[in-house]
Parts: sequence; C-alpha cells; structure tokens
Amino acid sequence: MLGGLLESQDLPSLWPIRLIVTSQGKKTNPSDFVWQNGIWLLVVPPGTPPPLGQVAGILLDANTPRLPPEVESGLRALFSTLKARGSRVIWGGAPAHPDLAWARMQLLATKFEYASSFHIFLAALKSGSSLRVAEQNAFGKDYNVLEQEAAANLAAGNWQPVSVSGRPLDPKRDLGQHDLEGDLQTISLMGANPAPGYVAQANDLPPDQALPLLKRAAQANPLWGEPVFLQAQLSANAAEKEALLKRATQLDPRATKYWLELANVQTALGHATAAQGSWLHAEDSAATDAERDRIHQARLDSEQERLDAAENERRREREAVHIADQKAQDSEAARIHAAEEKANQSLDTASGGSRPSDVVSWDSLAAKKATGLLTHVECISGGTRLSVKIGGQTLELFLPDTTGVKLACGSQSRPRRVSVSYVAKPDDVHQTAGNIISLELQ
Repeated sequence: MLGGLLESQDLPSLWPIRLIVTSQGKKTNPSDFVWQNGIWLLVVPPGTPPPLGQVAGILLDANTPRLPPEVESGLRALFSTLKARGSRVIWGGAPAHPDLAWARMQLLATKFEYASSFHIFLAALKSGSSLRVAEQNAFGKDYNVLEQEAAANLAAGNWQPVSVSGRPLDPKRDLGQHDLEGDLQTISLMGANPAPGYVAQANDLPPDQALPLLKRAAQANPLWGEPVFLQAQLSANAAEKEALLKRATQLDPRATKYWLELANVQTALGHATAAQGSWLHAEDSAATDAERDRIHQARLDSEQERLDAAENERRREREAVHIADQKAQDSEAARIHAAEEKANQSLDTASGGSRPSDVVSWDSLAAKKATGLLTHVECISGGTRLSVKIGGQTLELFLPDTTGVKLACGSQSRPRRVSVSYVAKPDDVHQTAGNIISLELQ
C-alpha cells in the first residue's frame, strides 16, 4: 500500500522490523516499537493487532525526505486504520484519536474524486512542495476548499472506511514468520546488526583506528548514513569530504546536520551554487519551525559573508592591479629619466660645459598651487589621501611619498594650514583630483 502511494515497488527499512508474539510479553505489554541493537523491536502477547501506523512511520522515515508534520502524522493515523483480509484491504475507519491531520489524509485517500490523485499529492510533497501547493496541483481544487471539507468531516465524526486493492501476502515468505524457542532476551538479540556497535567503538578513537570501524559499519548496513558522515568528519581532503557528505545526504535526506556540514564544505570549496542548494535542503529537513527559522537565518548570514568576502577580494584585485600599473609607470619613467640624464651628460661633455644647478622640472611647470586647511588624512595602500579645505570646497589630493612628513591618520582635531603643489591627475582608484609633488605645513 505505502509503496504504491510513494511509487516504489519495495520500501526498505533502515533497520529490520521485528514483532515478537509471545506470552512472555503479557507482563509489560508495550505498545511502541523500540530501536535496540540495530533492530526495530516490539514484543506483544498473542492476539494483539500489529501497530501498522508505527510501521508506516518507520518506512516513511527511511524512504522519504521530511514531509510537513501534519502530513506525516496524518499518514501514520491513516495506516493505523488499515485492515487486511487476504487480498482485500480496507482503511479510513475511525482512529483512536482523530484530528485535522487525520481528517485531511482520510478525505484525500478515501474519497473517490481525490483517491486516484493521492499518489500525485505525495509525490509533490516529496519533491519539496508545500501542503497548499501540493493539494492544489494534485486535486485541482483551492486549498481552502479542501481544508474546509476536511474540517467538516472531522466535526461530523462519520468515518466510512473504503476498500482498496492489495497484494496477497504469505507470512512466512513475505514477513519472515518463524517459530522460535528460548528466552525472550535471547530471541530479541538474534540477527542484531553489528553496525551500531562498530560506530560506538569508533567514538573517541584516533582517526587511523576509527576509520576502519566506520567502514565496517557502512558495509554492515549500506542504508545507514551515519558511518559515512563520520568518515567525512575524519577526512582531511576537502573533495573527498564533499563526496562522502553527498552520499550521506542521499542515504538520509532527513538528517539536517548532514546538509549543514555539506553546505559549509561546499562554501569553503567555492561551490556557491551547490552550497545554496544544500542550505535549502537543510531548511526542508528541519524537524521544527524554530529550527527551520534558525537555519534560514544562518543561510542568510552565510550568503552575506560570502558576498562581503567576494567584494573584498575584488577590491584587493583592483588595488593590486593599480599598484602593478603604477610600478610599471614609475619604472618606465625612471628608465626614461636615466636615459635623459645620460644624454644630457653626453651633451654637456661634448659642449665642454656643465649642467646648470637650477634646472626647473617639466612637472613643476604644469603644477598647480593651493593653500588651505588640512582637515583629514587617510592612510591607504601606496600613500596618503589628504583632504584640504579651500574656501567652501574640499580638495582631495594623493601624496605618494610621506618621507619627512609627519601626519596623523584620521580626522584632524586641529586642522593645520598647508600649502601644496600638485599635478592635476584625477584618479578613480584613490578618488583624488591630483598628485602632490610638494607639501609645506604652516
């Protein structure tokens, strides 16, 4: 039944499901399966009907991503009403504790006009659709109309079970029915899976000793994601860690911690798009709204950190390119200046004269002069940016060489009067109007 609804011929259980029927169980008469030694175990006295709602829940946990809470509880309640007589199966009768979640699933699974599309509804939920979207897409009706119909059925309390087709079962062939002798404790331990024991032994061991145990655990139960996740925790290789975490999330898409760890590893590797997908899966796998909100905020914070880091990296690259260009220009200017100097010396020698001592540079002829108040000094890469207030305007100038000049970075509490000579040369990187070639503090 459940396999047909989930469009899967066989639904494996992560751990074997064992129901022991024995008179020894009359004293305690537990009503819930318990996980023990790698087995889902329930001991009941003869004549006790199997808790099919719990079995459905175990199979849902093992074979689907986390569904909306009201859907999961409703499906468990729906399967708790399932009864079989050979190949004839009925469900939809009154459960022990009917609620709206149950009424919704009972309506959609048993009413003739909805039942044929019930598997489409579940497939949409498995793909991540919300309850509202899945209902509207599968049944072609407004979500509010369907919810009102379910609420009306709950208020009326008139539950009519319906027949559905089922596959005939042979208890010994399909369910593994066996007659066993021995005390209850011995029987309950028979066939226990060793995987949990290997994982327990690996705890607190050094990685070289823990890793072989975790691999044995993964081999003992290939459907269990925990030993694969723990192997990823021990791996020092980022690519291997990512591959192991992907495998763990495939085995158990409900494990939120697997998705969070995978998102962090993918972010560190620079796989931003994949990381965002893992963050969204982590949100979907959250068991509560509070946990989902916490993960959502963490995702937003992580994305902002990534954007900030990318912007800082781009800024560093721009500054590195500017510095490299400036060095290249300075190197070329120095080469030209050296060639000019050599040529002038040759001319001086040839003419029998000497070079005048009061030579005026070409830069100084093109320089501008300004006098004002120095209001701010910003120490940046490769020099200093000065803010000089002249009249009602502020002139931003770049001082590449601060040798011999003592200036305190930041806003000047007591602005000093300065005279500057500068070459007008707008610079988008430094956001200045020119380069200072001489500075006099007054």
